[in-house]
Amino acid sequence: MAKGNKKRKSVKEILKTVIEPETGKSVIDSGMVKKIEENGKKVKIELIPLSAGCAACWVMGMLLNEIEEKLKENGYEADVKFVLE
Repeated sequence: MAKGNKKRKSVKEILKTVIEPETGKSVIDSGMVKKIEENGKKVKIELIPLSAGCAACWVMGMLLNEIEEKLKENGYEADVKFVLE
């Protein structure tokens, strides 16, 4: 590895650092992550809200922003959204 390069964290590693406040668990461990698609630096993530009315609540917006920011900090271009099953 060239000097100055650091190994990029995996998407799952990053998602394990994002805590869902209702459960106190990561979005991975709480079962919110429905799908992760990686294509190089581009990542699409689909999340399932824990309750049907929750997709519009401000906490979910904060989670989306936190995920996108953490992925961006690690060199990814993120498209993160909530989907209903």
